[in-house]
Amino acid sequence: RELGLETGTFTALFFFGAEGIGPVWKYAAAVVDRGLDMQVVIVCGRNEKLRADMEGFCRGRSCTARFVVKGYVSNLADYIAASDVVVGKSGPNQVFETLAQERPIIISSFLANEKETTDWVIRNRAGWLTRTPASLARLLEKLAARPDLIREYQKSIRALGVRSGVPEICTFLAGLLDEKKSRRKRP
Repeated sequence: RELGLETGTFTALFFFGAEGIGPVWKYAAAVVDRGLDMQVVIVCGRNEKLRADMEGFCRGRSCTARFVVKGYVSNLADYIAASDVVVGKSGPNQVFETLAQERPIIISSFLANEKETTDWVIRNRAGWLTRTPASLARLLEKLAARPDLIREYQKSIRALGVRSGVPEICTFLAGLLDEKKSRRKRP
């Protein structure tokens, strides 16, 4: 509710990186064309043109899906946690940020250097790969109808033990500062 999202509704987060680059139009159109009744949150990042264009996406169309369009957000983890699935690319940062929130990811595309991450996600039942907007829409329809499948994938994700390393990094950095302070010579 704090994010302005409907509760109790299947929610897919479309997020393609900080710049909001990606085939958002095609995927949103596939959701509309399939007549899916769900909430779709689109984070456009710093791409203001995409944000403005997506805000008017359903005007003049018959949409059963509800689109919530955001620009750059500093609380992406909250949007991930509020979603049932995340749709995006397979960059390691995005994948592991999603899995740290115990949400499955639907990988829509990957670069050659991200193939290993994609393979790892699929092999570990942490998400799916879809190659076309139509296959994404079919998968979203299936997942919305089968919450047990989402729970099954969340169980797989929990078993992986993916977590944030922020506490350890902060402890390490604080230790470096303490070490440097103790080596200073006092006049």
